[in-house]
Formats: sequence, structure tokens, C-alpha cells
Amino acid sequence: MFTCGETNPSNPPSPTPSQGPPDTCLNGGTMITFGQNNRTCLCGMYYSGNQCETPLCFNGGQLRDGVCVCPIGYSGLHCADIYCKSQAQENFDTRRRALVFVVRTTPSFAPYINSSVAPTASLITGYTNFNNPGYFRRYVLVGYANDAISYIGEFDDSVEFQNAIKSLPISATTNNCTDSLYAALSAAVTSESVRFYQKSPIFSFGDNLPDDPQNRAALYDSLGYYKGQIFTILTDAASANCNIDSHNLEYRELRRLAQFTHGLVPYLPVNNLTDTALNIATGVEGMASLATNDFVDQCSLGTKYTTFFVDDSTGQVTVLATGDSLTVTVMSVDGTNLTANSYRNVGNTHLYSFNTLLKGNYLLMISADQNSPCQFRVYGSSRYELFVGVADTLTSDKSHNQPMPFEVTNIVARINQVEFRNPGEVFAEVVVWTNDRMTGQRHVLYAANGNYRDACDYHFIFESFVCTERDTLFYISIYVTDRVGYTVQRVQAGICAVPPAVPTSPQGCQNGGAVDPTNPNGTCICPNGWTGDKCQTINCQNGGTSKFNFCECRAGFTGQFCETTACLSETNEDFSPNRRSLTFVVHDSTTTIQMIQKMQSQMAQVIQDITQQHPRWIIQFGLIVFNNVTMSQPVETSDPAQFLQGFADFAARNAFNTTNRSCQDIPVLEALYIHLSTSDALKYGIYYIFMNGYMGFSSGNLFDNVQGLLETTQSQINIVQTNAYPCGQPLTADGPSRMWLLTSLTGGQVYVISSATTEKVMKTIPFQYRNSLSYERYYDDCSAGQNFYFPVDSESQTVNILIDGELNGNVSYIHPDGSNDTYMVQNIFNDYSANTRLDQIIGQCDNNWRQVEQRCYRFFAMPSTWQQAHDLCAVEKAILVTIYDQLIEDYIYYNSGPNTLWTGLNDKNANGTFVWDQGDNSALPLSATKFTNWGSGQPNLGAGQCVTDNKNDHWKVDNCNTQYAFACVKHVYDADYAPDASSTCNLSFKTNTII
Repeated sequence: MFTCGETNPSNPPSPTPSQGPPDTCLNGGTMITFGQNNRTCLCGMYYSGNQCETPLCFNGGQLRDGVCVCPIGYSGLHCADIYCKSQAQENFDTRRRALVFVVRTTPSFAPYINSSVAPTASLITGYTNFNNPGYFRRYVLVGYANDAISYIGEFDDSVEFQNAIKSLPISATTNNCTDSLYAALSAAVTSESVRFYQKSPIFSFGDNLPDDPQNRAALYDSLGYYKGQIFTILTDAASANCNIDSHNLEYRELRRLAQFTHGLVPYLPVNNLTDTALNIATGVEGMASLATNDFVDQCSLGTKYTTFFVDDSTGQVTVLATGDSLTVTVMSVDGTNLTANSYRNVGNTHLYSFNTLLKGNYLLMISADQNSPCQFRVYGSSRYELFVGVADTLTSDKSHNQPMPFEVTNIVARINQVEFRNPGEVFAEVVVWTNDRMTGQRHVLYAANGNYRDACDYHFIFESFVCTERDTLFYISIYVTDRVGYTVQRVQAGICAVPPAVPTSPQGCQNGGAVDPTNPNGTCICPNGWTGDKCQTINCQNGGTSKFNFCECRAGFTGQFCETTACLSETNEDFSPNRRSLTFVVHDSTTTIQMIQKMQSQMAQVIQDITQQHPRWIIQFGLIVFNNVTMSQPVETSDPAQFLQGFADFAARNAFNTTNRSCQDIPVLEALYIHLSTSDALKYGIYYIFMNGYMGFSSGNLFDNVQGLLETTQSQINIVQTNAYPCGQPLTADGPSRMWLLTSLTGGQVYVISSATTEKVMKTIPFQYRNSLSYERYYDDCSAGQNFYFPVDSESQTVNILIDGELNGNVSYIHPDGSNDTYMVQNIFNDYSANTRLDQIIGQCDNNWRQVEQRCYRFFAMPSTWQQAHDLCAVEKAILVTIYDQLIEDYIYYNSGPNTLWTGLNDKNANGTFVWDQGDNSALPLSATKFTNWGSGQPNLGAGQCVTDNKNDHWKVDNCNTQYAFACVKHVYDADYAPDASSTCNLSFKTNTII
């Protein structure tokens, strides 16, 4: 038996010639008779054969024993049903929302906060709590002033929300008539409440236009997840001097933002602010978008007529619009003009409400001042809510929120709660359209029919779609028929965020190429900067990265091909060693269980040491988890405690991993590319990749793209490989050797160790602060011994020496003066299974402090209260001792003798919730550090709120005002260390050192 690989659907073998005319037709076939004894069966689309007895298999399915065997992603009797291999798993419940206020907190706007903004919040929450209790489940408040976020708060209670508005901190001055509005909106959009309650309305109140266009791209990227409206309500400043310039380019950009989010930009006197916001909030509550359009330049550029459908679920219809001298007329299905049952107008904002008794097609007519901009939204009170995305394949639920440049993709859609008689036979259609830039007339970009998919969150998928113009805003109108037969219409805006390609010639030449008349193969003669048989490939100069049809240039270069050197008079570059991110990229496999548990055992200590290097060194902690199938980012936070909890949860899940094993061609590059491509990837990020296996090297430009992103973000890659023969391959093989190729580009390091050594490598991470590569050397043959000379300058406090190779004897360290005392040299690990060794030359602790590895301890016998002990440690740039494991506990008992000591453990913030005090940094929950050593009957919550320790009673809760001895701890690294000519060098290695 064989099958034809190109046949789709797969057809059964041809009937033998001996078969006679059929007597009956099966499976719904129709008998056709012509002449005497001439009969044949006319089969439907799913069957063939003499009697329509043989099922046809679609989408690559194979017929075996009369049954279609379907490939992955397809199901059904004929493999005609599509199902998703994994679901998007988003929150599609729009019955509950968050209410979001973004408020400027400068003196110029301050008088309006209590007179207008606070009453607005009171009226909106009061109306909703009475008419739709529980609709607003969360409340978000963001304040901004003078290009900085002044306040962020999230609340469960509306009264707390209102009180927070009244108590917003006001800046001392108003520096400018403009402000960082985009950054403030981004803070609101990325809040936990808005991410959970999608389509939540955001109201922005201010007397300013934005002055941070550099934040606009990040805002639009975040808006891909947030699908609600942004209403930017503008008024003139109370302190004069600054008035809104409606002709300013940024004013137009705000209208484009409203276009993308289905919001509005009302500009009105302050005494109309409350009424406008209340009208908008009550008008859009619980509404689905039926139609929308925006003429951001002038109303004369555009059609005056728009149609929309009222379906079986739609009751009241609301038309919300802005424009000067604007009027709205709605014509019903029967041709009569509807009378609005309510009309509210404040300034240039209009809200009409209509009762629609008839179902079907309605006509909306807009009339307004032709020389001013106008925007309108048509909402229906309906449970049918639209969600739209794009999928790379037919069986992908959703791959991206928005279509990307010149990438062939499929629009996917979901409409909540729509019921169908037969989902497989549902009519579905999509139309993507925009307004022509010159004429304003509607321009259809794409239209297609769609298919229903089983077991997909986004259950409709439409034919391939490509967007071709950067930053183009467009509208996606979805039409489906419900179980009654009514047309359901919903609309959502989208954006194409990459540059357009030059149109292709009729002969197929791209980017301005012309057919070569001397070549019969139809190749093209390309203009400068383009190559390929069809001129499809751009040549980027000066290290630029090709992005399909444009170049992403490195810093210092510009132009279409990065051919022009560009020097900026002011770079605004942040050369501080702080404000970095630390991301752990971890291979999740049965082969990495020990590695991950070792990471978990050290993680809390590592995080504490990191925060003690400098409180602002790491401002974002992340965890990326990958295997050979999936990649996820379960944790990304600025809170060390949240990160520790998230990593602990992951480690707990991995401990029970018994099935997922991978080591070959693991998608390290894919995971890095996805993360580095997002707006959340900070510049100068530090990445540690922990894995057991070797990375894949996908075809195409993936490595080049990752390299370009690493260069753009100036990120550092470090790889911890826990197998000296990953997947049985030597480290010199093509796959494993790519580790050095990747890290060498970024100044990172490769650690080849056994899993048991993982915790020791973890201890080196805090030393990355202000760390850089000073020397590297490779020898093919070290059998005769080699000398390595490297410099150590006066600023150095720690030197790490990583040696890869099979050592014969110990390593010798020689000072510049020829001496070889090694009191400052510590061996971190010596992994004989992987032939790797890491030594550290560590500066000494201050006088009276005792050094244990990279930490310094000091024991104080003078009796002190807990707060006094805390403050004395702070003076020494230290904290009260944190006890992570039995080794530290034993060290404390050995040095404290019979004394009872205060520790950093306390539950002062919440009774029964114990945390380790970390000074000015976030406290570490005891649940994150794991180790406990409570004495008998402890913790006794009634005894106090601070915890002591001694070798007899162990941990004991006591009154914080009781006086005990105490111990402080700090990292050996001193962020404030500054050598001078008279100071003693922190390290005695100052010129060349020989190994």
C-alpha cells in the first residue's frame, strides 16, 4: 500500500472496471439515471466511489481501513476540522473590568483634581455600583508630573480609590506645558489589574500634550495585550501660560492613539470635564464595538455614511463621537430615522442612545465641521465581545497580537458566547480596511472568508494576510452568522508596525530591481544595497541587522542601509552600572532536576548578595523556562521576593518532571529572540542560561537576529552547561561549541560543570556588579604548563579566574613582587568531571569583620533593642544577619557562644508573616528562604514581633524592645570603594599575575 504525497484530499483507489451500475447511493449521494441501465452516483464533497462509499480525507489525512487518520492539528471523520495544539489561555471574561485614572499632578492641574477629577470618580463608581454592582472589580490610579511617575496605586475598594485621588502628591513646580503622558499611560496599561481585566476603560486627565514620543512604541506594544479604550480628556492649565495646541503633531498622535484603542480625545473647559467623563463611562459600560471610524485631520476627508448590524444580542445602541458642530442620524432597517432616547453634549463630545427593536442592517450618517477632525464609535449592549490576533499556522491558536511587517500570517478571532447551529458550516468573513491618507475614503486592504476551529480559544481563522506599511492603523471588521441567522458584526483596530516594502514589479523584481534582458532565467538587476535573484535581500552596512526589507542600524549609524555615520551631540546614554535586569533562562527537563534544585537552594542568598552590591543594580528579575517544545516566562518582576517565590514554584514543578526530557537542539536562540524582541527587555541585561544539552542552530537568520538584538541591548550572555558531553557530544562538536560563539559576542562566560557544582556557580553571580572581562587566552596544548599574565588595577575588589582544562597539579598565583602567598585566593569549585576550576581573588573585609566566602560578619556583644541593632548595622552598610541554611547557623553558634542574638527575622508588618529584613531593600519572605530552626513552642506570636537565636533555644519570638547582642552581615564588595594615592590597595595584585 502507498499514498501519493501530493494528493490533498487523499483519494481512494479507482474502482475496478468490473463494477456495474450502482443500485443505491450511500452517504447522501444522489442517483443520476440516463438511458437504460446507465446509473451513477453523484457524491457530496466528503465521499467518492461507485456508491459514494469511500470517505475522502482532507488536510493530509490518510485513509486506512475505511477510516481517515488525521495529522496533528486536524480531526473529524474527514480530517476537515481544525483544532489547536495549545490554547492561548487568555482571560476573555469581560463581565468585570477595572476603572483606570491617569492624572497629571503638577501645580498647573492641581486645582482640578479635587474640583473635577475626584467628583468624576465618585459619580462613575456611584453610578456603576448602583446599576451594575461588581462591574468594576479593581481601581488603578497613576499620577505623573515633570516627566516622572509620581504615584501608582491599585485598589479593591472604590472609596480607597477616591481617597487616593484626593491625596495625590503634587509636584513643587510645573516645569513644562508638556509631560510624559505616554509613560504614564504605559504604567496604567501594564498594571496587574488592567492585564487581568481586559478592555478596562482608561481615563486620562491633564492640561498637557505628551513630550515623550520615545515611549510611544513601548505603549503601542503594551496595547497589544490591553484591548480597551483610552479616553484622553484635555483642558487648559489653571495657571494660564500653557494652553493646548490642537495643531500640534502630538495632539494628532493622541487622536491616533484613540483610533487604535477605540477611545476619544475630548478637549474642553474644565467645568465640563466631569460631565464628559461620566457620559463616556456610562455610555460604554458593558458595550461591544459595532462600528468605528476616525478622521484625525479633518472630517471632510471621509465618508459620511457607515453601516452596522444589530444582532439578536444587541439591545441599546450608543453612538459616541467628537467633532465640532457634529450631528448623528441613524436609519433603521425599515428606512425610518430613529429618534434618540437620550442625547448628551459637552463641548465637542456627543453621546446618543437609541433603542433598536428591529434586527438587521442600520445606516449611520455623520455631519460635522468639515475642517476639524472627528471620530465616532458605535457600541451595542451585547455579550458578544470580539478578540482578534494573528496566528502563524492554521493550528496555532494565536501567535501575536498584531500582524508584523511582510510576514504572512492569519487573522484569528473570537466572539464571546455566540452560539451556532453547526460550527463547521458557520459563515464568517473578515474585512481589513483603512482610510486613504489623501482622500480619507475607505480603502479595503484585505477580505476573506474564515473557518471555525475546534478546541481553539480563537475559534475563527481567516486566509493569509500580509500588512505592508509601517505604523498604518487599520480596522478589522468581523462578520459571522449566529444560530438564528442574524449577522453579527464587530470591529477592532490594529496596527502594522514595520516599514513597507517597495512594490514588486509585474516581472517579480523587488525593491526597484529590473529584469535582466540578457538572462533567460528571469533574474533581476538590482539597485545598490539589494541582492538576490529578485532583489529581495537588503545589504546592511556597518554591522546593521537585516529586517526583511529594512536595516536595523547599530548605534552611530543611520540611513536606509546603515551607510551613514551619525554622531549625536547628546546621547542621553545611561553609563551607570545600575538599573540592569537579571534573567535566568533555564532548561526544564528530567536531566536538569538536580541543577534546578541546586539553583533553588542558593537563590535567596544570591538575591540578597545582589541587593547588597547596590540597591539599584538589578531592577528587574526574570525567569524564562524552555524545553524542546515550549517557552514561557513565568516571572518578570522588580520585587526580589516575588521572583524568589516564582522561582520556588517553578523548581517545585520541575522536581516532579518525569516525562519531559530534552537535550538535543534545544531552542535557546528562540527563547532569547522572543524575549529580546519585547519591550520588557532592558538594555545591558545580564542573562544566565542553565542547561544540559546543546542549542539548536535553526536555518535562516535567527542567529544573526539574536546577535543584532544582543548588540542593540548590549546584553551579556553567560551559559552554565551541566554536562561535559551534552547529548553524548564532545564540547568541540558543532552543537556544543556554539555556546562559546554566543557568549564571546557579549563578554559573557561559559561554565562547564557537573550538576552538583551548580550552587557554587550561583555564588559568583553577585560578582557581576561592575564586572568586565579583562583577559582571555587559549592554548592548544597545556601539557608542559603555561603562564598567564593578567593586570589587576587599583579599582578591582575581586578577580575571577575560570580555567577550562585538565589540570596537572595545583595552580600557582604569583604577585608582581614575586611572592606567592595565597591568603586572598579562594577556590570556588574544582569540577573534575568537567575539568573546570574557578578561583577568586577577593578583597579583605573591613577591620573587626570576619570573612566567610564572599560575606563579612561582625558580632556585637553590647545589648541593644532590635531597632537599635538594625540601625547600627545600617551605619556599617550591613544588615542584621540572615540565616539561609545550617552552615550559616552553625557558624553563628560557634562565634556567639552562649549569647542570644537578634536576627533580621521579624513579622512587624503583618503578624505571623515572617520576613528577613534587608535594610533599604525589599524584605525576603521566610517562605522564600525555606530554612527554619524554630525552638520548642515557636513561633509564639503573642511574645513579640522580632526573632532571636541561640544554640540552646534556637529561633524564638521576643519583644523587639528587649536588649540582646546581635550580628551584622554584608557583602565583601563595597560599592563606595574609591582608592586614592594614600590608600591601601584592596587587592595586592596590581600589575601582572602568573598562573
